[in-house]
Amino acid sequence: DGDDRWTWTGPNPLFGEALVAGDRVCFVDEACDLVCLARADGAPCWRVKLHDEKFAAAPESKNSTFNHRTATPVAFGDTLYVGSTDHSVYALDLATGKPRWCHDVGAPIHAAVALDGDELIAGCFDGTVLVLNRQTGAEVARTKIGGPIASAPVVVGSMIIVGGRDYLLYGLKRVDLSVAWCDSFWFSWVESVPRVVEGMIYVGGSDFRRISLIDPATGATRWATDVRGLTWGSPVVRAETIFAGTSAQNPAAIKHEGGITALDRATGAVKWRHVTPLAADADRAGYLGSLVIADGKIIGAGYDGTVIAFPAKEF
Repeated sequence: DGDDRWTWTGPNPLFGEALVAGDRVCFVDEACDLVCLARADGAPCWRVKLHDEKFAAAPESKNSTFNHRTATPVAFGDTLYVGSTDHSVYALDLATGKPRWCHDVGAPIHAAVALDGDELIAGCFDGTVLVLNRQTGAEVARTKIGGPIASAPVVVGSMIIVGGRDYLLYGLKRVDLSVAWCDSFWFSWVESVPRVVEGMIYVGGSDFRRISLIDPATGATRWATDVRGLTWGSPVVRAETIFAGTSAQNPAAIKHEGGITALDRATGAVKWRHVTPLAADADRAGYLGSLVIADGKIIGAGYDGTVIAFPAKEF
């Protein structure tokens, strides 16, 4: 019903998503502290600093414009895996926060790593994509794309899909990280993490203002729809409908519109829009992150601090 269950407030801004793992909630703050709370009541369990100056050679600085993001932890069993701005990937004990291993990758990481069997795949802010052994942290392979990576890689079959700030979405061969295909997003950073459903990917397009359905094996676009706004989050996919949050910014090279858009999954045709107007004195409006679906409701957290839910009967 939208009532608060509990609230935890920390000393630093939070720019990444939280991971729910069993009875714990884990997230990284702007100072690169990994925080773990009890899911039941928000009580602190532990906090670990993930910025080691022997790797990064300087204290963590405040994020610059468009880099207000931190990596989201991922869990496998009783282990957390997370990248950091100190150029490292960490494996930590979920119960205690004690590090199990740490690997210096040579560049900051602002996005979640991907789990694929006994290996991890990380995208770095210098464009490096690398594969690590999940149990030891040993490096298996690496390559480099043409721009910084600010969103998580996704493994689909024999391909790794990753977006860059060089305006391209890449399909890398899982076996050797070679480029199988790349798709131009029209001078738009690819910030959206692709959503994988039934072997296909649904991805947003930032300034491109698109939601696209793409075949990950070939890079072929099945459809692409103008949703009128920046699409930095991951689309939500249901049986017949795609839901995407969009945001507006001012100033901008082209007009953007913030809100929530529902698309026909088969064709990409727009079913309906919920528009969040951009106030004359505001620099942003709409939904900068991903929507979620729970109990038959589409839920979005707006830039104005409002959480909104659409009941199932409306879509």
